Amino acid sequence: MLSGRIVKALSGFYYVLTVEESPRTITCRARGIFKHKKKLVTPLVGDLVTIELSSDSEGTVMEVSSRGSELIRPPVANVDQVILVFAVTDPELQPELLDKFLLFIENEQLTPIIVFSKADLIQEDDRALDRLKQISDAYRSIGYDVFILTGDDSNDLDMLLRKMDGRVSVLAGQSGVGKSTLLNRLMPMALVQTGEVSAKLGRGKHTTRHVELIAVPGAEHSFLADTPGFSQLDVSLLTAEQITNGYREFLDVRDQCKFRGCTHVHEPDCAVIRLLAEGAIHTFRYESYKQWMSEWTELKRRSKR
Repeated sequence: MLSGRIVKALSGFYYVLTVEESPRTITCRARGIFKHKKKLVTPLVGDLVTIELSSDSEGTVMEVSSRGSELIRPPVANVDQVILVFAVTDPELQPELLDKFLLFIENEQLTPIIVFSKADLIQEDDRALDRLKQISDAYRSIGYDVFILTGDDSNDLDMLLRKMDGRVSVLAGQSGVGKSTLLNRLMPMALVQTGEVSAKLGRGKHTTRHVELIAVPGAEHSFLADTPGFSQLDVSLLTAEQITNGYREFLDVRDQCKFRGCTHVHEPDCAVIRLLAEGAIHTFRYESYKQWMSEWTELKRRSKR
C-alpha cells in the first residue's frame, strides 16, 4: 500500500502523486464509493488517499482520508487558500464582484489572497491608478493580502510564491483576467496555454475545463490548482447570516446591534451602520453588501411563490 494525493481526475481515472522518496504519478481506478462519518464520498482532486499497486504505474484507490475542506464547484478537496485574480482593466475591475467571490471564500473558511493583474495596462492613466490604490488599500486595511502585478514584477511573484509554501492553493477569478498567464509565470513548466480576451464574449479564448493540482517547484507539499472557477456564486445557497459573515469588518460589532437578526440595512441602532457613518467601513464594501443582501432577499421571495 502507498499513500498519495489525487492531482487529477479524468473519465473515471485518478492520477495519484505518491508520498515516497522519489514521488511518481500512478494512474488509478477507485475501489468504489467510500464512506466517512456515515456520508458517501467520491474521490476528489486534492484527496489524500491510500492506493494498492497492480503494476509500477497503475493501481486502485483503496481509501480516502477525511478532508480538511471540500469545494463542490470547483470540485477539489483539502484546499487551504484561494488566490483570487482580478484584472484592473480588460475586463474592467468590479469590486462588487470581487466581494461576491470573497463572500463564498470566507464562508468556506479558506484564506483569500487578492491579486490585481494587468496593472501595466493602466500605467499612463492617473485616474485608474488612483482608483486601484484606493481599492487595494481598502482591502489591505480589512486584513487581506493584496498583490498588484505588472509584466515584470519578480519581487511580488516571489512574495506570492512564499505565501503558497506548504499549502494547497486554488487559482480563481473571472475568465480572461490572466489566471493562466499568472500560473505560467509562477510555474513556467506548467505550460498553460493562454489567449487574448475575446471582445465579443468577454472571456478568454482558452479556459480551464477540469481541476488539476500542480506541484509548486522547490516547495514541499505545495500545490496550485487551476480550476474552471467558482461557477455557482448563487447567494440563495447562503443564509442571511452567512452573507454578513462574509464581510469580516462586520464581525466584531454585529452582536452590538439593538435587534437580534439585524440585517444591517435599515434597522435603527445598527452597529454596522454606525461604523459606516464613522468612516470605519468602506462605503463601496457596504454598498456591495447591500447589493448581495438585496439579491438574496429577492431570490428567497421568488422561491416562495
